[in-house]
Amino acid sequence: MIDNYKVKVRNELIQSAKYRKQVEYLIVSYVIGQDQEDRQAIDKVLYDVSLEEYKNGNPMLWPLVVDEATGLPAEGFFKLLAELDQMKESDDRSVVYKEKLEEVFSYWAQRRKTGKSGTKRKF
Repeated sequence: MIDNYKVKVRNELIQSAKYRKQVEYLIVSYVIGQDQEDRQAIDKVLYDVSLEEYKNGNPMLWPLVVDEATGLPAEGFFKLLAELDQMKESDDRSVVYKEKLEEVFSYWAQRRKTGKSGTKRKF
């Protein structure tokens, strides 16, 4: 069942990325059928989706999902970056976040223009 949620979340985020739009956690919570307050479940899906994208050579999709109050992704996003050696503890989170966001926007906007769908996922 979680794999079905991953596919739905991935598809929703790719559509957002193609049009350079971000979404709030509330949207992801609706897609996976969880309460917005259950960040652990939401972050698990975002972690899995982003890790698969990374393994497939695509930019992570997590930067598209932001907290309404902070305008940034949750702590789990930055932990994943550190885990993948994409960010050091001394790095400025907002700078790294903006770089990752631009990567995902550029990647998927280009695919929208060319009609390419990106690499195949392994879910």
